[in-house]
Amino acid sequence: MRFAVLTASYWLPIIAYPTKSSVDILTYMKKSAKEEFAERLVNAMLRAGHVAKRGAKSGADAMELQKVAKVSYEMARRYLAGSALPDENKISVIADWLRVRRPWLRDGDLPMLRVSDERMANDAGIVAHFEFVYTNTTDSGREFLENALRSAEQHFGIR
Repeated sequence: MRFAVLTASYWLPIIAYPTKSSVDILTYMKKSAKEEFAERLVNAMLRAGHVAKRGAKSGADAMELQKVAKVSYEMARRYLAGSALPDENKISVIADWLRVRRPWLRDGDLPMLRVSDERMANDAGIVAHFEFVYTNTTDSGREFLENALRSAEQHFGIR
């Protein structure tokens, strides 16, 4: 293996053989499972609007996490900092609270959102777009949209 090390004034190429110490260095550089979990947790919390009121390093609210996971404030802070990993039951509770898939929160397995939540987000976008078009069109355009909506309601049996 070939590595390069930055010294004070130039790059120094180093030829290294896979020894225990070089493997330890590579392992150290890789993020731990706890750190990767923390990144996903913070991402999901911020996405869900659980932002800290005070200056938290991650930006996510450890006090809300504490209440939901039923852990101490210090443990919630450790989850967010990447120095502790919750057990399966707590991951399940947290995932339900954040409306994300448990495999994504636990291991990073995609997709992040549950299918029903993706559909709800998509449906909300469609409704918002429809409302925008409806309010920014002519009277004949509104009449056309109303007829199309009535027709869809009758065809699909929805109201």
